[in-house]
Amino acid sequence: MIKKVCQQVFKVNNSTPNALKSYADIPGPRSVPLLGSLFSLKGFGGEYNLLEFRDFQDILQSHYGNIVKWELFNQKNVYLYDPDLIRQAFKTDGNTPHRSLLFPILKLHKKLGIKSTLSNSQGERWRKLRSLSNPCMARPQAILSYLPNQNQVANELIDLIEQKFHTTSNSITYHKFDQILRLLALEYVSEIAFDKRLYCVDEKKRLADVDQLVTCINTFFIQAGRLLFSPPVWKYYPTKDWVEFEQASRYIYKKTGEYIHNAYEDLSNNHGKQTILKEFLVRKDKHGMSTDDVVGLMTDFLMAGVDTTATAIHYLLYDLSTNPAIQDKLYQEINQVVGNSGEITEDHLNKLKYLKCVVKESLRLHSSVPANSRILTEDTQIGDYLIPKGVVLVFCNSFISKSEKYFKNATSFNPDRWIHEKEINPYAVLSFGFGARMCIGRRIAEQEIYLTMIKLMQKYRVEYIGEKPGLKIGLVAAPNRPLDLNLHRR
Repeated sequence: MIKKVCQQVFKVNNSTPNALKSYADIPGPRSVPLLGSLFSLKGFGGEYNLLEFRDFQDILQSHYGNIVKWELFNQKNVYLYDPDLIRQAFKTDGNTPHRSLLFPILKLHKKLGIKSTLSNSQGERWRKLRSLSNPCMARPQAILSYLPNQNQVANELIDLIEQKFHTTSNSITYHKFDQILRLLALEYVSEIAFDKRLYCVDEKKRLADVDQLVTCINTFFIQAGRLLFSPPVWKYYPTKDWVEFEQASRYIYKKTGEYIHNAYEDLSNNHGKQTILKEFLVRKDKHGMSTDDVVGLMTDFLMAGVDTTATAIHYLLYDLSTNPAIQDKLYQEINQVVGNSGEITEDHLNKLKYLKCVVKESLRLHSSVPANSRILTEDTQIGDYLIPKGVVLVFCNSFISKSEKYFKNATSFNPDRWIHEKEINPYAVLSFGFGARMCIGRRIAEQEIYLTMIKLMQKYRVEYIGEKPGLKIGLVAAPNRPLDLNLHRR
C-alpha cells in the first residue's frame, strides 16, 4: 500500500524509497546544447564511428560501463549493457510499447503518402496493425500451414545446386552462395505472402524483375542504415545515400503494389489458395484498416523477410563449415529423424532438438539486429538512475550475447549450451526482440531456416573457403564477404 502511494506521489515507474541519481549523472561522452555529442564522432574531431555500430557500442561500454548516456542533436539515448537493466526496462512496456522510429523510413512514407507501418508505428495505430497481423503471422498453427509451400521452395534450392554438379563429380565449389540465399528468402516470402511464384531459385524460369527486386531490397537495408547512423543532413538535402534509398524503395513499393492488386483480384474471384495477404484483405475491415494499410504491412514483410533470413542462413553455414564436428552431429540427428524424406513435417521439426540449439547459438553470435530499443513513456528507474520520459533506451544485445560474464567461452560456437536453456538469462540474447514488440515474423523465419538447413545437411557436407568475414552494418548486420563454399555430396 505504501509503495503504491509513493508511486502515485512521485509518478516514477519501478520506484523505490532509496534516493536515485538523475539522468544528468549517467556517464557518457561530453554533450553540448543543441549538438549533443556530435564532436565525439569521427569527422568532427572525435573517435566514435556510428557507421560501425557494434564497435561503437563496445567502445562506449569500455569507457563508461554498463549504463551510458549518448546524446546527438535533440535525441537522448541511454545504452544498457546488463540483462537485468534490460529486464527493468521491459517491465515498463504496457500494452502499446514505444520503440525508436526509423526516421529515414518515416520521411519516405510521408513523401509517398503512406501511413506508418507495423515496424514504424506507435500507440493505438501499432496495436491495430499488430492485432490484424497476429493470427496469420505469429500463431504456431498458422505458421505450420505454410510448410507444404516452404518444402517446395527448399526442394527447388537443392535442384538448383544439383544442376551445378558434373555427372562424375561429387564435389563442387559454389562462389557467392549468399546471392542464392537472398533469392531463396525472397521466394519463401513471395510464395506464402502473395501466392506468387517468382521462380527465384530456378534460373530457367526466374522472372525478369527478380534480380532488380533483390538488389533494391539490399540497397534499401544498406542505405537506410547509413542514413540512420549518420548526421541527418538527408532530412534537409537529398544526399547520394538518400537518393539511392528513395529510388530502391519506390521500386519495392511498386512491385508490392502489383502483387497485391493481382492477389486482390484472385480473392474477388475466389481463385487461388489462402495466403497471408488474403488473410489480411479479408480481415482488414474488422480492424478498421484500409487496403493501403495492407500494402504497407506486406511491404514490411517482404523487405524484413529477405535480408534477415538470408543473413541468418549465411552465418549458420559459416559456423557449421568451420566446426565440422558440430556439423556432423547435426547431420546425424537429421539423418536419424528425417532420413531421406523429401517432405519435412511438423513431427520432424518437433524432434530436431539439436538443430534448434545450433540455430540459437548462431543467432547469439551473429544477431542481425545489433540493438533493440524502447522509448520511455514515463519517468522510470533503471538501476540507480531516474530516467525521464522520452529518453530512448538502447539494449546492446550484440555486446551482452558475447560477454564472458553471461556465456562461458562466449566467442566459441557451442550449441550444447542451449541444451540447458533455462540456465541462460532470457534478456542476454534478443535475436528477435522481446515482449509485445518481438519480431512478428519470428516463427516464419525460424521455420524457413530449419527447412533450409535440413535440406542442405541431408545432401551435402559444407566447407567454407576464404577468409573469416567481418561485418557491414545497415539496418541488418551482415557479413562483409561473400559466402564461398565447397559442397560435397554425402
